[in-house]
Amino acid sequence: MTLSFRVRVEDRGVDVAHDLPLGRTLGIVGPNGIGKSTVLEVLAGLLAPPSGHARVGPRVLFDLDDDGRGQWVPPHQRGVTLMAQRPLLFPHLSVLDNVAFGPRSQGASRKAAREAAGDWLARLDADRFAARRPDSLSGGQAQRVALARALAAEPEVLLLDEPLAPVDIEGKADLRRLLVDVLGERTAVVVSHDPWDVQALADEVLEMGPFPNSRKSN
Repeated sequence: MTLSFRVRVEDRGVDVAHDLPLGRTLGIVGPNGIGKSTVLEVLAGLLAPPSGHARVGPRVLFDLDDDGRGQWVPPHQRGVTLMAQRPLLFPHLSVLDNVAFGPRSQGASRKAAREAAGDWLARLDADRFAARRPDSLSGGQAQRVALARALAAEPEVLLLDEPLAPVDIEGKADLRRLLVDVLGERTAVVVSHDPWDVQALADEVLEMGPFPNSRKSN
């Protein structure tokens, strides 16, 4: 089974397609402004394209004809989580409650959500920040928390938009190793301009440009 998609957003110059076997990570690369983040927004359900489709195995995320008619599953029902370029943590919540937000929004009890949050924070070596507020975190620390929050939602598909961009050089290697570990056999799509990130994280690569095409990475 695959994550299969065709994303067409003509006013942004985007027309790409790919079939990714479930349990693998796709890296999307290309010059700035080519529409890499647009692909993630469409898959996450944050942007409705004029036409196209996406499926996770037999499950439809959207299927729109050339007139924009068809099936469109809202974001909260997709089983897809997007970790944006900036952490976008809730400033009024502790780190623990930020991470617990996903399980809570899916109906978990406060206790169960906090336990799941604690587990992910520990796995990402961020449990020591649990009681702190986001404004006290460094860029690298905030990215770890944002990743824990994304994973705590237990998404079927994880989307990562430049996950290492806000991290300084010292913290980047550590966070990259953590990402390699947590992606494992998870189905994920990673946008990055850094070839080292793509080489480390992606099983396959989709190159976007004026004439987009996809290829398998070595």
